[in-house]
Amino acid sequence: MPAIGMLLGVDQSTPQRSERGHRLALALPLAVIFVLSGAAFALLTLAPERIFAWDGLYHIKFAYLLRTESIVSTLRWLPFTIGGELGVDHHWLFHVLLIPFTFGDLVLGLKWAMIIYGALAVTIFYWVLRQMRVPWPTIFTLLLVATGAPFILRLLMGRAGTIALPLMLLFVLFLRESRWLALCATTYILTLAYGITVILGPLVVIALGAQLAVERRVEWRALLYTAFGILLGLVANPYFPNNFEFMLFITLFKFSASTGSTRIGAEWAPYDTWNALSLFWPLWLAISGSLIHSLARRIRWSLDSWTLFAMFVFFLVFFLRHSRFFEYAVPFGAFFCGLYWRDALAPPLSTGSVEGSSSMRPPIGLSPAIDRRIVAALFVVGIALGAQRLVAAREGIDRFGANPDAMKDEALWLERHTPKDAIVFNLRYDTFPYLFLHNHHNRYVTGLEPLWMRYTSPKRFEIYNAMVWSGRYKGNYVETLAKEFRSRFVVGPRSKALFKHFRKKGFKTRLIGRGGFVLEAPN
Repeated sequence: MPAIGMLLGVDQSTPQRSERGHRLALALPLAVIFVLSGAAFALLTLAPERIFAWDGLYHIKFAYLLRTESIVSTLRWLPFTIGGELGVDHHWLFHVLLIPFTFGDLVLGLKWAMIIYGALAVTIFYWVLRQMRVPWPTIFTLLLVATGAPFILRLLMGRAGTIALPLMLLFVLFLRESRWLALCATTYILTLAYGITVILGPLVVIALGAQLAVERRVEWRALLYTAFGILLGLVANPYFPNNFEFMLFITLFKFSASTGSTRIGAEWAPYDTWNALSLFWPLWLAISGSLIHSLARRIRWSLDSWTLFAMFVFFLVFFLRHSRFFEYAVPFGAFFCGLYWRDALAPPLSTGSVEGSSSMRPPIGLSPAIDRRIVAALFVVGIALGAQRLVAAREGIDRFGANPDAMKDEALWLERHTPKDAIVFNLRYDTFPYLFLHNHHNRYVTGLEPLWMRYTSPKRFEIYNAMVWSGRYKGNYVETLAKEFRSRFVVGPRSKALFKHFRKKGFKTRLIGRGGFVLEAPN
């Protein structure tokens, strides 16, 4: 029972407990959370031949090239995009963290990286709850995992968001504890790892606004140290000064252009109302229950609760416009629920932190024995719902996952039959990671997302769009590819319509592989 109590976060300390005992009380549940979540993620990802998203193929290959070529590499493989033109790797530190997983099979290494970093994200979420004296942090950690299969899959996509989330949670913790050097260091690390660091600015403003409303004061050092950390991350950066323009691209151009008609993937489109409600209903239920309880019991919120609720609303607004932001809305919503119930369970006359369940008031006015049964029931429900979400996530991988070798035949053929650095006209931006995984011998017209080419080469982008998507281009395809894209080779996914369209424009068939085809312009 003591071990279960430690895992649930029930304070069982006594005056006689040694310092070693205190460390064990924290280390043991952290180890259990890490091992259990890692084991669940391993069962989810290692068995399937598929991976959930294609982005990770690019990231693990880039990490491999950092190890084998240069620790600071430019994205020369996409010459017509902002990444290739500026040479900026805005995921540089994330790629460095992937390097230990590049010894051996890259796809297997990617899976292990996401298992470990995904488990670390869940563990840090639990640890931050413990640090902020949230009662029963395991319950709210289960809420995080059990909210929806999409969130679990997001952790296992092989993208930098997996490490950005725990860094943002640490950022909030250090902000709350006024640990300014740690706050600055976390901001700097996140700036090197992921372009999402720009979102820390609004989070600080939200925190200061909540502080002003609750405490009638503003701790300006929070804003100064955050700004300094971001500035340091931009200047003390291997890609300075080009990374400044890339940051402007992310903050200004990308968000405004993503609301237009450019095809940039479903993650930038909103969920319909039913999907938004049904996919994440445990979180909506938990937040709604917390708010109803607050009104019914007239609970006075702490500054922490107001801050996290405002941050959750901030991410919720983004989520309603762009579905991808559930990766932040979900953890910040679960974080708020934990802090709210910390406030709700605090001793009525206490203004300090919550030290243990023995001093907590009953959440709904029942006896402590019944309250313990409620917590036990929530734990069981969380485990059952989390298991169901893992099964759903596995089904998602099986149904929507990507085959890493989908374009292997085409990539290897191009490597063998084209000069080094020859530019290939790939007909879909999302084929780039598959090709790049097996062939960094060539360069490619577009990749990762079409906005990268639209920003740097708007004329080429319009030509590309007219040739590939709408069929409106009236010029000579062969001559245009040679003049505008310096390319003689066309590679596309398995699509009869695209294949026939470009065959009619004078290109010769060179390969029809498992995942697509290769065409060549006539001599």
